[in-house]
Amino acid sequence: MQFNSLAYFAFLAVALLTAMRLPHRAQNLWLVVLSYVFYAFWNWKFGGLMLAATALGFWPALRIQGARSNGDEALAKRWMVCGVSFALAILAIFKYANFFIDSFGTLLHRFLPGASLSTLSIVLPVGISFYTFHTISYVVDVYRKDVEPTKDFVELALFLSFFPQLVAGPIARSTSLLPQCQKPRSVTEAMVRNGMYLILFGLFRKVVIADTAGALVDLTYADPERRSWFLMVQSVMWYSLQIYSDFAGYTDIARGSALLFGFKLSDNFHHPYLSANVREFWQRWHISLSTWLRDYLYIPLGGNRKGKLRTYVNLFATMLLGGLWHGASWNFVIWGGLHGLYLAIGQALGIGRTTGKKNWISVVFTFALVSLTWIFFRSPSFDETRLIFQKLANFRHPGYQFPIASIFLLAMMAMIDLPQVLGKSEMAVLTWKPIPKVVYCFSMIALLVFSGDISGGVFIYFQF
Repeated sequence: MQFNSLAYFAFLAVALLTAMRLPHRAQNLWLVVLSYVFYAFWNWKFGGLMLAATALGFWPALRIQGARSNGDEALAKRWMVCGVSFALAILAIFKYANFFIDSFGTLLHRFLPGASLSTLSIVLPVGISFYTFHTISYVVDVYRKDVEPTKDFVELALFLSFFPQLVAGPIARSTSLLPQCQKPRSVTEAMVRNGMYLILFGLFRKVVIADTAGALVDLTYADPERRSWFLMVQSVMWYSLQIYSDFAGYTDIARGSALLFGFKLSDNFHHPYLSANVREFWQRWHISLSTWLRDYLYIPLGGNRKGKLRTYVNLFATMLLGGLWHGASWNFVIWGGLHGLYLAIGQALGIGRTTGKKNWISVVFTFALVSLTWIFFRSPSFDETRLIFQKLANFRHPGYQFPIASIFLLAMMAMIDLPQVLGKSEMAVLTWKPIPKVVYCFSMIALLVFSGDISGGVFIYFQF
């Protein structure tokens, strides 16, 4: 069920009308049922997999606590390793098995022509990367004593399956979302107002900006060899705007929907294209993933505590695995590896350590660097990636066109982001006087209506 569909808003209305009448424990159970119904709209069979992932987090966490109560830290650590291994096994089988089989088969064919390996008939479950990361963080947090293990299976099931953040995040921490599942929640007028604004912002980002940019990108990528140099440069920028608006739009709708039920999900974006370097970009982009990778991978690998060379290796390895998390493709591995390389070089040169007035030349350079790296993220194959870079490197026939589409997309981005940046708050519009506020909201709604079918595009991060 897409967030940008009438079916979702009908589902949301029914969920709100029923949940608000129930006491806390009954509401938790009802939200779990609704979340599994929401998931079943995609494929009901994989609800059992999500339930299994919940059980494989619930059980080891209790065993960790039991081992600790007996003073056996070694056994507690083994149960932690078991819990993490269970979650990784689910991810490995359903997301990466065919990738590694294909990669090994290609390598084998180079040495033994004619040899081939059969891949598995596996469908990638939607949201598997997110709820397995939730499971891992819960088990590790229990082991680290950051959170007490819950003895209520429904509470953990709600933490892992809560439908606004189930399919594409934000990646929730047990230290933040689980306590909200455990305590009675109240919904204030401010939460309802902010939630509705976030949903409006999210729809605008998705329908008006992301889907418009996506249509232009698809035309370019459908036949990159025949596109002019200038159009190819614009398409690189269009995809940067598309993926940001698409994912930030999803996050806004998820956070807004959660607020209507009394839940506060973490912010996931903070105007990342205003970053002056790649380190700052990852402090602003997909924040729930970057902090997860930092806390559960980079720091356990040693972080920056084991010398400069090890720090560079840890940065590179963390982002390499972060790229692989996005998808079972070498293009994602290269995308992650490049970001790891940028971070390691920035660390070596001391870039991003100082604070002060923002250097806008650095902002433009960082945006260009990140945008070029997105090519690996968008391209379906190495051959197409190579072709696009060859096209970008050919300056002999630029073929300039007046960039009307680019101006429109940048103006629409500014319509949301500029008030937030200048007002230093994502809800800065709420501080405006009534008439400007009404005109602003009416303009957004009008643009949504004139953009056509709001359910025209699938969210990009649904595939991860």
